[in-house]
Amino acid sequence: MSLLQNSLCRPNSMILAPVRLLSKLTYLGKVGNLLRRRIRGQKRGFGPKWSFAKGSIYIFVFLSFIGQPIAARIVETHTVSDILDEIQPDTLVLFDIDHTAVMPSTVLGSPEWFAHLHKKLKKAKVSQDRFLPYICKILAYAPHVPVETTTPYLIRSLQDRGHTVWAFTGRLKKAPWDPTFDLTTKRHLNGAGIDFERTSAPFGAKLDLSHPPEAFSYGILFANWTPKGPVLVDFLHQIEHRPTKIVMIDDQASFLQSVENSLAAEKIPFVGYLYHGAKSLEKPFDPMIGNIQLRELCQYGKAISDSEAQVIKKDLLKRKADLSPDFFLDRLIDSLR
Repeated sequence: MSLLQNSLCRPNSMILAPVRLLSKLTYLGKVGNLLRRRIRGQKRGFGPKWSFAKGSIYIFVFLSFIGQPIAARIVETHTVSDILDEIQPDTLVLFDIDHTAVMPSTVLGSPEWFAHLHKKLKKAKVSQDRFLPYICKILAYAPHVPVETTTPYLIRSLQDRGHTVWAFTGRLKKAPWDPTFDLTTKRHLNGAGIDFERTSAPFGAKLDLSHPPEAFSYGILFANWTPKGPVLVDFLHQIEHRPTKIVMIDDQASFLQSVENSLAAEKIPFVGYLYHGAKSLEKPFDPMIGNIQLRELCQYGKAISDSEAQVIKKDLLKRKADLSPDFFLDRLIDSLR
């Protein structure tokens, strides 16, 4: 069953959950009244005697009540502010980074450009390891912007009200192309007006922000290209923190499902938001724009915008109409053979 089909089935169970809870509470109340009547009867010397077997039945009923599955669901949204409906005082709020909180503002550094690069390297039979210095430079300089202009304000507002708000990314903390990629990630966020370091440690958590767990830095939890669920649970165990609820927003369904499954085993309520906001901002991929930006970065150390690259593109095509879109990238790859 797909995530969409699964999520469409979930609202029915969520609607029925309060009804089931009320019936269980009503039934438990009746059991309690019965217990009280039995105890009073024994004290007065009449009524059936209490037996271990009967007591065990009542205890079993109570344990079966508290052992019910914890509420969890994944819903789809195009707006980050939808998460506010689910946030309570002790809720842990987790933001995915790429294409949820922020996104590259240029063609160079975008997922489409890196996919294009991968194809070019594979066709030329050049190892990606040879290109790592350039990848490091691209990611260090690539400007990022909020997917929604209101997201930085929303995060700051939650932080100012005392909520625990952290980033939770699939990125590597230490990458082959950048051993301090956690710092680069922090700069991407800061450049977009987002600072997860402003978040205080949750009350009672054993989290020393000057010496945090290995996967955590700058208010960011790194999954290091692994499923997010086990990473989150391990982190919560390390800091000895058990939030009453976790709300997470992410553009990847697999990450949300991983967290949902892991938190179900921990009996921590979870609401995941599958975010589609960045899809409406997608533009047709133009390899020549990324190629021009790469040339400007490598030759002149400048990070230029898409609009600036567009002006250069028009000038280049005036001089040579049949210029290859990858004129600079092709030369760069050839030099690495």
